[in-house]
Amino acid sequence: MAQIKVSWIVNGILVCLVLFVLFHQQTDNLPDANSFTDSPTKRMSHSRSASGVPIADMHGDGRWDSMHAKLTRDADAGNTKPYVFAGDSLIQRWRDYASWDQSWDSQTVNLGIGGDRTEHILWRLQNGELTPTNPKVVVIMAGTNNHGVDAEDTIKGIKAIVNYIRTEKPSARIVVMALLPRGERPNRLRDKHQIINANLKDTYETDPTHAAAVYVLDIGHEFLTPDGGVPYNLMPDYLHMNAKGYDIWTYHLQNFLVHLKNTE
Repeated sequence: MAQIKVSWIVNGILVCLVLFVLFHQQTDNLPDANSFTDSPTKRMSHSRSASGVPIADMHGDGRWDSMHAKLTRDADAGNTKPYVFAGDSLIQRWRDYASWDQSWDSQTVNLGIGGDRTEHILWRLQNGELTPTNPKVVVIMAGTNNHGVDAEDTIKGIKAIVNYIRTEKPSARIVVMALLPRGERPNRLRDKHQIINANLKDTYETDPTHAAAVYVLDIGHEFLTPDGGVPYNLMPDYLHMNAKGYDIWTYHLQNFLVHLKNTE
């Protein structure tokens, strides 16, 4: 009887050792939780930011495809409008506020879908949304949703959108909106945005090949307090603007468009 008990104990110890080894083999292969470059999203999306890719229908309701189809119809119906705004939720949500109805609706095609990354926006433009339009100016707000990829990859995605628009609509001027601060307090995503914005400005404000064609408009300072916070009364969720925030964007963009018109 004693020998049986000893055997059980030995077998139990061996099982525990095997499980311990297997566990550490698995965890050794997991990415660092604090790493941008080793995340699963990085591995899946590294080559996609600058290549048009549609969103997979994960929920099975076809919502994104339906929104894309609706925006394509909107683009066709608005083919005489002088402005096209393309991007993510910051573009899409503008339609919910008075500043859109008052300042943009009659002359702008809104091609925004919430949650879109650069590769999704590029795919939509490549697949029917840009083709029927005849814009004098295209405004781009893209990149804040490119989670899990580094600044360089996001920059490539934004530039791919710009390059496609320049190819398809060579007479249009392009205004790239610098990425806005996000999060109530300074954080690593803001640091990433600063790297992206600096690169875009260096590319489009100093390279003569982009002169009089591509511009960067940075209004991020309007959404920061003196101590570096994002004000709740402009961005209630510290990412999306409210009516007052869109009023600020409208003010700066309208003035910039007047400047562009005066330099034609």
